[in-house]
Amino acid sequence: MGHSLIMYCRYCNNKVEHRVKITDPSHYYRPILRTFCGEDFLYRSRERVCLDCNTSCETVEMLGYDFNVIDNKLQELENAKIRANYFKSLYDGQTKKRNDLQQEVDSLKKIIMDLAGPIHQLEKVLAAASIANILAAAPIEHNSSLQKDETYVDNEEIDEDDDN
Repeated sequence: MGHSLIMYCRYCNNKVEHRVKITDPSHYYRPILRTFCGEDFLYRSRERVCLDCNTSCETVEMLGYDFNVIDNKLQELENAKIRANYFKSLYDGQTKKRNDLQQEVDSLKKIIMDLAGPIHQLEKVLAAASIANILAAAPIEHNSSLQKDETYVDNEEIDEDDDN
């Protein structure tokens, strides 16, 4: 085994020596965080074994850089996630409102369609009633054979000029 490092074991929670079991690769990788931080961070992964519980764990080694740069970038990333979640919640709220309004419109359309048949029938009845009223109000044509002073009662002709 190779170099050892004293650290807290994530399995037994003891601060003990962890020896290197495997280093992959033996040289450091270069382009890890160039797009994230704007500079290269050299790193390599190692598998270490806890001398207390004999459990293996992977570690990443990085050459000594100013880790404040990484911390700042991570904070920017966290802030961006918070803003993205905020705007997503606004968008989701607007989408919900739009969906609720669409459901209300669909409900009103259904009510209108359900009422269309009865309204059409009512229009027919009202039109027929209007025609009947118009006909009732129209002057009735009198029979030209009747005299002005003659009336018919029980099919008997009565002369209004006669007193008996």
